[in-house]
Amino acid sequence: MKKSVCVHGHGTGIRQQQGFSLLEVLLAAAVMGSGLAGLAALLLAAVGGTLETSQRGQALLLAGSMAAVMQVTPAGVASFISPAAGAECAVGERCEPGRFASAAVRDWRSQVANRLPGGRGLVCLDSTPWDGSASVPSCDGAEPVVVKVFWSGPPASQAADQRVVQVLP
Repeated sequence: MKKSVCVHGHGTGIRQQQGFSLLEVLLAAAVMGSGLAGLAALLLAAVGGTLETSQRGQALLLAGSMAAVMQVTPAGVASFISPAAGAECAVGERCEPGRFASAAVRDWRSQVANRLPGGRGLVCLDSTPWDGSASVPSCDGAEPVVVKVFWSGPPASQAADQRVVQVLP
């Protein structure tokens, strides 16, 4: 407890302070509340950034895996661009490169759709690989070969569609 000395007049009595004023308590609560609100907003922004980074990492891995499969498979690029319907390769079965490429593309597209929200992947020829969207990928049929992965980003992201493009040599 603080003590104060009364110095006016003749008396030298001692008075005791009784506590905080209501105004000081309200001011402290307002400062604390605004600080906590700012902290909550900061945490939400960090979580949103983590989600977007995670999705971009998944897209990069998926695009890189398809590019690696294309580089080690002797099938022509056409087998990856337009995979044949129903071509399956069973485990242990001898599989020709065209059937293998078609099965690999179908499996890869399934992985893209399952791992990314609104995910879509394709292999195409495109001289301007960084254009297009999930609904209109804008492949013009000219070299080079590209692997494109599109997905829907979080609501707070800058673009409606997110994309990763892997250009093959």
